[in-house]
Amino acid sequence: MARPKAFDVDQALERAMELFWLKGYHATSLPDLVEHMGIGRQSLYDTYGGKRQLFLQALDRYATVMIGGALCRLEQSGASLDDLTAFLEAVVAYQTGKRLRTACLMINSAMELAVRDKEVARRVGAHHRRMEGAFRRALERAESLEEIHPLLPTDVVARHMVATVLGMIVAAKSGAEP
Repeated sequence: MARPKAFDVDQALERAMELFWLKGYHATSLPDLVEHMGIGRQSLYDTYGGKRQLFLQALDRYATVMIGGALCRLEQSGASLDDLTAFLEAVVAYQTGKRLRTACLMINSAMELAVRDKEVARRVGAHHRRMEGAFRRALERAESLEEIHPLLPTDVVARHMVATVLGMIVAAKSGAEP
């Protein structure tokens, strides 16, 4: 019978996510992870399967906690134009706030790994499609309420909005004002 974990698995995963977000995948060593997570090396392997598997779990957690939290209002059936505006304003406020310029773990991962790692690319693509879908549904609702009269189809506008948000985040990370 396996012994119960001597650490909080979710909290350790959260700490790994923070470290990957701050340093990136390649710059984060196993000793860095062990120290930051407050667990032993063998516990890391036994619980998470290794650095790459831990990283993929950290990306999934980021998608659930950070992205899910940011998109929750937009993903509700009654999402409005005001919800979309609030989301965009929150992105700008976060990216221009007084903090380390860490950007977005998904975007950082896309730039660092997605070209060479199909699993990371799949997760990043799912994130982009999720955001695009939330934007599209809010735009469709606004159009049905005659709050907007788009010249382009809402799916095209949503795709461009995703590209704009991603560009703002990358620009902010590089020191530019979004």
